[in-house]
Amino acid sequence: MKKYFDIKKAAKRFGVPNASPLLKSIKKYPRVELIAGAVGVLAIILFLGALLWPVQPVPHEMTLTQPLDVSSPQFLDALSGLVDAPIHTGGDVRILNNGDEFIPALIASIQNAKSTIDLSVYIWNNGKYSDQLTQSLIDAAQRGVAVRILVDAQGSNISAEEIEKLQKVGARVETFRSLSFGTFQRYHRRTHRRAIVIDGNDAYTGGMAVADYWLGDGRTQGSWRDMMFEVHGAMAQDIQHAFSDIWYETTGEALAGPTFYPAVVPEHANSYVELQTAPTGFRMPIREIFLLTIHSAKNKLFITNPYFLPDRETIAALAAASRSGVDVRILVPDPNTSPVQWAGQVNYAALLEAGVKIYEYDRMIHTKLMVADGAWSIIGSANFDNRSRALNDEVVLGIQDTKFASSIEQVFTDDISHAHLITPDEWKNRSIFRTFASYVCWLFSKQL
Repeated sequence: MKKYFDIKKAAKRFGVPNASPLLKSIKKYPRVELIAGAVGVLAIILFLGALLWPVQPVPHEMTLTQPLDVSSPQFLDALSGLVDAPIHTGGDVRILNNGDEFIPALIASIQNAKSTIDLSVYIWNNGKYSDQLTQSLIDAAQRGVAVRILVDAQGSNISAEEIEKLQKVGARVETFRSLSFGTFQRYHRRTHRRAIVIDGNDAYTGGMAVADYWLGDGRTQGSWRDMMFEVHGAMAQDIQHAFSDIWYETTGEALAGPTFYPAVVPEHANSYVELQTAPTGFRMPIREIFLLTIHSAKNKLFITNPYFLPDRETIAALAAASRSGVDVRILVPDPNTSPVQWAGQVNYAALLEAGVKIYEYDRMIHTKLMVADGAWSIIGSANFDNRSRALNDEVVLGIQDTKFASSIEQVFTDDISHAHLITPDEWKNRSIFRTFASYVCWLFSKQL
C-alpha cells in the first residue's frame, strides 16, 4: 500500500524520536496512516460544522385562536402573554432622525445630567463623534455625575486611551462578555441593546451607537440614515431596566434607588409593551412580537430594517397578509452595503409573487421600525435577522398609539421617496451574478 506521508520526515519536523514505538507501529501498519488521516479530516468537518451550524430551537408556526386588531386591548393581552412582558401605560416618545438630531439631543442631556448617566451600545468606534461624546461624559463625571458605560466586546473598538481618560475622572467603563477561558460557548451571544438613560427619567433607544457614519443628516455621502427615540417617564424606566440587567450580569452591581428609578408622573396615556430579550432555549420573543403583529394587521404593514432575513414562517406570514389584502411594504438598504442584504434577496421572489412591495434605499439605512394599521408601532434595537431573533440581547418598545403611529408612517413615506421599488418583472430578469451571490450569502445567513 502506498504511504501517504513520510514518517521519518514527519517525526523529524515535529521533534518525535524515530525510535518511538508509535511510529514503529505506524511504519509496520501503513493502514493506520489512512485511518488517522480519515479521523483528522472528520474532526475538521465536525469542528467547522459546529461553528457554521449553530444549535437553535425549531420555532412553532404561529396560529391564532381568534382574529386580533392591533388597536385593541385583546391584542396587548395576547402579546403580553406570548412574550411574558407586562402592559404599561404612560411615557412620552420623541422621534430623532439621523445624527444631526440625535447627537445634539444626547450631548445636551449629558450636559444637564444631575446624578447618573448609564450608557450601553453595541458599536463604539473612534472618531469625531466618539471624541465629542467622551469629552461630554468626562465633563459630567467631573461635576460628580456617576457615569457607567457598557460596550460589547465584539462590536466595540473604543480605544484604550479613551477608556483611560474616562476612568481617570471616575467613570466606569465595562465590556460585555469579553472572550476568556470558559466563555467560548456563549461568546457568540452579544448585547445589541441601545440603552442610554440620564437621571432615570430621560432615555434613548433605537438604531444608533457611536461611529462617525452616524454623523450628519443621513443623506450626505458616508452618512447612515437612522433613527433614535427619546423617551421619558415610565418608558425611560423600562430602558433603565434594559441597562441594569446587562450591567448586573457584567459587574455584579445591582442598580437601585430613586436616582435610577425616580417617581413617575405619566405624560401621555398610551399603552405599550417593553421587551428585553436574551434568547435562550426554545423562546424567541423578538420573532413572536413581529409575527403576532404580521398576523394581526388588517389594512397596512410597513417595515424598515437594515438586516432583513426573516425565517421561513415569517416570510409565509408576510406573503399571506399581502394576499389577504394588507398593504405590505418593506424598506431595506442598498443591496451593495453588506452581504446580509444579498442574503435577504433569496426571499424576494416569494414576497413579490404575493404582492409585497419591496423598496431598496439609495444608500445604507439602519432604521428599525414596524408600524401596523396606523395604531401599533415597534421600535428599538432589533434587526429582522437570526442574531436578533435567537442570539443577541435586544430591547424593543411596542407602542399602541395612533398619533405616534401616524408619525412613524410619515417617516416611512418620506424614506421610500429615496428608494427604488423592485418590480416582479425586474426581479425575474435580474443578473445571474446577483442570483448566485445572494444564494452564497444566504448559506451563511445564520452567521451574519
